[in-house]
Formats: sequence, structure tokens, C-alpha cells
Amino acid sequence: MKQLLITGLAVVVCLISCSKKESGTTPETQPPVDTPAKSTKIYTATELTAASVAYHGSIIKGDLPGASTDADAPVLAADMATATYVAIANRYIIIPLLLTKGTAAGVNAKFEGADAYFSVDFSKPLQARVTEPVNAFSRDERQADSLLMIRIPENISNSEFKLLVAVKDAAGNVSNTVNLKVTLFNTKYDTTIRALSGRWYNSRYRASDLLQWSSSYAPVVSNTEVRCVDNKLIRGWVAGVEPYEILNNRYVLNNEYMQFDTDGSGVSEMSDSTYILSINNSTCDKPFYNVQKRVKKSYFGWYYHTVTKRFYRVDEVINGAYPTDITVFVVNATLENGNLIFTDEKGWQTEYVRLEPTH
Repeated sequence: MKQLLITGLAVVVCLISCSKKESGTTPETQPPVDTPAKSTKIYTATELTAASVAYHGSIIKGDLPGASTDADAPVLAADMATATYVAIANRYIIIPLLLTKGTAAGVNAKFEGADAYFSVDFSKPLQARVTEPVNAFSRDERQADSLLMIRIPENISNSEFKLLVAVKDAAGNVSNTVNLKVTLFNTKYDTTIRALSGRWYNSRYRASDLLQWSSSYAPVVSNTEVRCVDNKLIRGWVAGVEPYEILNNRYVLNNEYMQFDTDGSGVSEMSDSTYILSINNSTCDKPFYNVQKRVKKSYFGWYYHTVTKRFYRVDEVINGAYPTDITVFVVNATLENGNLIFTDEKGWQTEYVRLEPTH
């Protein structure tokens, strides 16, 4: 079955169950407008700390507290540092916390070189705590305990920072510190990527550039072997009854688009239908299919690096509310004959076009 959103293109995908909402904010996206570019600011680590907001966090002057010597102190996975952390200006740095030992009641985080750090309390209402921990980054079975979320300023320039992170448990024990690289992008004031702004419709896909394109809207079907006994469909062997095949599942992508706005925000919408054979409700002359229809709307931040040809998308809002899933996509992207083509590291390609396809 074809994957949804950017089909098969996630190089780095982080799916974390969480609950978060800023008071008085409603996610919106506006049609692209041609506004004059403004100057961005090159922040020092200290300035960035003062201009950022950690979700359920406060800013404390000084260095991070040192690791506890208590044997029960929590332990952060050292290879958190191998993951990719990306944020779009005026949106969130999102850091899943992978613990190999203990639990997290809060987290301390500091931009390297700053004169202060963020202290975050996970016990507050609507905290960014995982209700059903999942396998972050699809790497292993360890617990993705909670999320660190830091909102960065609107006018920050493209930059990289080191972020020092340590968790603390309910007893006050502090974990080891991991050093993470965070890449920050500003789409709003980057006039060189305006060519991508606007609405793009999913058109077609292929497994590699050596193969033919296939329509994203072509039905994907699978059959099943049945037998007819007393006008009822039976799966499995029945003596003296010849089997035959009928449709078992049929999946159809009805529509999908992504809209990239010039302020670095975006919205995508996808609708699809799945038809599933209900063997108990079918007769031999009239198979019955249950129909599942979905409409999914996501809000995100985006950036396109014109030198590396890498496209970054961070989904934060799905179906009008802050979601249980936060997703980061990092893919290759090129414009070819006016069409936008995403390519993952295995060569899988999906093409998006300006005009809505007919199907």
C-alpha cells in the first residue's frame, strides 16, 4: 500500500506520543504573499536562550547541574547525539529523550556557551510526556520517555548550535549530559526559495529513476482465494469445491497536496479510501466490502537548502489540533521542468505538480 504524506521519503522520522498546546494560539496558514525580505539576526547562545521559550520551562542563570552519583540516577542514551534535530524559525526544536535507565520528571537544556539554561518540569498539566512510549527514530526498543520543546525566534538566521541536555527524576537525581547538534533554518526571509512556495499536488511515484513512473492515484489491490458453499464465501480447503480468487482489499489515494507558505509554515491534506472484504457479510454472487475513508490535515514548518538540495519538514499539528505524533522529514528535493521531485536515500521518488491532477 502506498505510504501517505511524502510517500516513502522519510530519512529521519520521529513519531512521539505527546500532548502540547500553547494558550491562545490557533494554527493557521495563509496563501503565499510577496512580502519584502527583512534582516535576520545572528544570535549568540546567550541571546538565543533569552529569545527562546522552553515549553513548561524557566530560564536559570549559570551552568547545568552536574550528573548525580546516585546509582538510581537516570541515564540518557549516548547515541541520541547521532540523530538529526531540525527546527524552523518561529517553531519548535523538538528533542525526544531516550532513556536507558530510570524515568524523567524534567529536563535541563543549555545552548553551549550560554550564560543560562532551561529547566523544564514534566509534572505540569498538558506536559510533553509520552502516554504510550514508542520506538523513537526506529532504532531500538528503549523508552522514548518525554519531549523537550524549545520555540525559537522568528528572525533567527540559518545556523547550528550545540544543545546540552540532561534529565532529572522525581528525586532530583540528574542524568549524564548528551551534546546534540541542532540545525536552525529561516524560510520567511530566504528569498531564494520562493520558487517552492504555493500549493503542490501529489502526482506520481517510482521506486528509482531507472523505472517507469506510476500514478499515485492508481488503485492498489490484492486478491484472496475463496470457495463457494451454499452461497457463502469460505476461506480454506473444502473437499470437492474448486477455489477461485476475488478482490480482498482495494486502496485508493483520493487526493493529496502540500502548501508551502513564504513564512515557513505549511499545510498538507490527504484523503484516501480502503475497501476490505467482509467474508461474513458476503454471498457468492454479491461480495460485501467495508469502506474506510480518511481525511488527514497536517500543519508544519518547512525549509529548502538550495545548496545541498535537502528539504526539511517538521509536522506539529494534525487535523486542527496538536497531535499525538510529531514527524520530521528530511529528503532530497529538486525542481525538474517546473515539477517538484522528492528522492529518498534509497532512490524512491515522488513527484508533486502545481495543477491538481485529474483521476
